[in-house]
Amino acid sequence: MKIIYIFIFNSMIFCQIVDNSYYMQYSDLDSLYNFHTNFSYFESDLSSQKIHFQYDFYNSIINYNQKFRDNNSIFLYSLADSLNSNIDYELAAFLENKKNEPINNYSVYYNDEFNGLSGDIQKSYIRYKNNYLALKIGRDYFLPGKYLSDRLLFSAAGYPYDQFIFTFIKNKLSISSFYLSLNSFKENDITYMRHLSGRRVNLNFNNGYLALNEISIYGGENQQINFSLLNPFNISYIYQLNNSFKLNSILSLEYLFDNNNFSFFIEFVLDDFQIEKEIPSDLEPTEFAFLVNFNKVINKSINYNFNFISIANRTFNAPVYEYEKMIYKNFPIGHLLGNNFWKIENSIIMKSENYSLLARNVYIEKGEEALFSEFNKDYLEFDVDEGYSENFPFGKKEIMSGIELEMQYLNFKNINLNTTLSYWFDSFLDNEGLNLAISIDYNYSF
Repeated sequence: MKIIYIFIFNSMIFCQIVDNSYYMQYSDLDSLYNFHTNFSYFESDLSSQKIHFQYDFYNSIINYNQKFRDNNSIFLYSLADSLNSNIDYELAAFLENKKNEPINNYSVYYNDEFNGLSGDIQKSYIRYKNNYLALKIGRDYFLPGKYLSDRLLFSAAGYPYDQFIFTFIKNKLSISSFYLSLNSFKENDITYMRHLSGRRVNLNFNNGYLALNEISIYGGENQQINFSLLNPFNISYIYQLNNSFKLNSILSLEYLFDNNNFSFFIEFVLDDFQIEKEIPSDLEPTEFAFLVNFNKVINKSINYNFNFISIANRTFNAPVYEYEKMIYKNFPIGHLLGNNFWKIENSIIMKSENYSLLARNVYIEKGEEALFSEFNKDYLEFDVDEGYSENFPFGKKEIMSGIELEMQYLNFKNINLNTTLSYWFDSFLDNEGLNLAISIDYNYSF
């Protein structure tokens, strides 16, 4: 179990690291969690106080999950403890070098800097749990349910949020409401405040769970929190109609089946769809996303994983208000590639007490950028009688195809070494050929 926590700690602290988060989805991590209250993908050991140093070197872009070209240096201090059997808390702060070379020009480094350095509070929350109720307030990462490095509605590559979560639990059923504070948007000297509210119904069973989510992104000039949307029984679409309140609502469904030999996970997201076909705006194509992940235990040291993702054009974008886009601190809230793409991936991982080896093959087809750009409305140029259809991916198609090999060594006390090689036969990230990344970190527990 110790090796799992080392992987988790190294993988989830930073936004600019080699993607060793892959080890988590092949571990027994899910068995550690109650899916009623699992809203964060990194849980620290209680009664712990740690410091962490890490340096990452990149000669190029390793894979599609990388956010910056810059090498990365970071120092982190974390403290986690419990006040009693029901209350625990965590505090973590970091200092790192500023990132000057984003992979995509619309995803620039968000934090302020001084003399090339930047720092912030990474985590600062307090949490209360008993058999029937869970409350959490503060700052933490956010990813409900099953951990995968690729998820749809919320990304495992995201930044932490200032948040509030409360959950009611009755046997295998739970109902949750959550609020995430988003960064503001500024346009024409007007600052638009932004908020995300959500509701989640989760049903646990012996070998997994089934969950339904609804989220609402809203904002505006001087827009404060709408407390009505914190009501876990308040359906945002109906609230929007009855109260003439502008918001972007999205639905998602998750299903996990997991036994000792294999696991099967599905996530489906529905952003928008049109029922009637009476006016040109009704020709807007359905905005949805779909993920299927299959993991098979070959033996105690080897796992095979298959992953398929498809996200339609315009999904997570907003047709009218920029502040309703699924964007947080210049990156997608959902999958890091945004939308308008499909991906298929096959992976093998071998692990032992002292090392892990990951090999994967990736194929991606992606169209034009369709999340940070304006909402495409080509369908308005067509009559209802003639209809409207478009290719997927939409626009100029680009391909990323290649292989990746990642090795992590844990032979040294408190020191971990991670090496990644990738070779891309085709790529839309200007990194065709061989690429190398090396990461070394030091962990110390008081």
